[in-house]
Amino acid sequence: MESARFEALIRNSVTMTNRLLPEVDQASIEEELFVPSLEYRIDGINQYDSHGKNAFEAHVYCEKFEKDLRWEWWRPNEEDDQKEEQLIRLLRQNERNPVVPTTTTRKRLLIGVSSGYDDRARLLERAVWSARVYAAIWSGEKNNDMDVTVVALQGTAFSPHGCKAPPSHSSIDKIRVLFEAIDSDTRYDRLLLLDADAMIYGMDTDLTSLLGGNDDDDDFVVMGPQILGKDGKRDKNRPWEISSGMTFWNLEHSLTPTVALDWFNYAKNAIIRGSYRSDQKYLHKALQQYYSTNQYGVVKRNNNRDIGILQVLTDNKFDEDSRGTIVKQFGVMENENSDTDSNDAKNGRDKQIEARLARMEETARQIYARYPKACKKVGAPPRYETS
Repeated sequence: MESARFEALIRNSVTMTNRLLPEVDQASIEEELFVPSLEYRIDGINQYDSHGKNAFEAHVYCEKFEKDLRWEWWRPNEEDDQKEEQLIRLLRQNERNPVVPTTTTRKRLLIGVSSGYDDRARLLERAVWSARVYAAIWSGEKNNDMDVTVVALQGTAFSPHGCKAPPSHSSIDKIRVLFEAIDSDTRYDRLLLLDADAMIYGMDTDLTSLLGGNDDDDDFVVMGPQILGKDGKRDKNRPWEISSGMTFWNLEHSLTPTVALDWFNYAKNAIIRGSYRSDQKYLHKALQQYYSTNQYGVVKRNNNRDIGILQVLTDNKFDEDSRGTIVKQFGVMENENSDTDSNDAKNGRDKQIEARLARMEETARQIYARYPKACKKVGAPPRYETS
């Protein structure tokens, strides 16, 4: 298992995996993989037992089954892959002999983009392409400060009993990528998590220094743009309400695995209850635990500890496509809304996808005009299956 993950990591490759992760003893979370099993069982009800004492394991019949997950790893060139392999070997030597110093200070960034097998996979093509262009620019020969890997995950990471899930359930894939980044032998420093409709636009920005090179660069678990109210302003009493479609994670922070696991458990339980719509609500619940309200109604971090749980990205760094300067998200615009009550709802959704794709294509043309060399190196956008 480890060697397969290692090979997939250091080469431009595609791997297919089952949706179920190996079950891990909760007691070993801090020492080994902390990802829990994605399986669960439901109980059947004995009609002769009104107290439910004789419940039995129910069998579930699926009308359709989910496809396995498709992982696609990409790095700019083979030379970087060789450097990657040498570095990982050195890190493993350090584990056995701690006195051997590491010889690199390069920040290791993973960019993860995900979607299901629905029509949003068409948007995924441009999102992944922009991430690869960024990787080609920052992992090139002229830059020694950053090493960038891009991974695309397609499918639905948690599908109870393997039954086909609604398209919205594929948003839990972002949590699965976060788990992979934390557990990886490559030891990434940062992770940029993007929805399939988000593109990197600010190619000249060092994503590992979003705080401007301050001493507090490492004092956060996650960054993201705050969701604005109807008045267009931030709610200072709810700082944890950030957009989950564009988040930046510090994999070196000690609390990152805990937040990731809480995010997953809240989302998983909602899927089991049948109330899941997207991952964003459950990210908020995971972050909210680190805040409290004092007697004056002022929100503060618990116990006044500066735990660095969250940094809110301002100045339109991560924003919708007309405003975003570093990352742009291409949501449905008001004039693109379809009438879901009409008989032509599917055509309406198709038009939404086409309109969003057209805006992403225009952004891709702007990127190509500014960075033709990197774009040529990356080549055509990848293609992903839709069903």
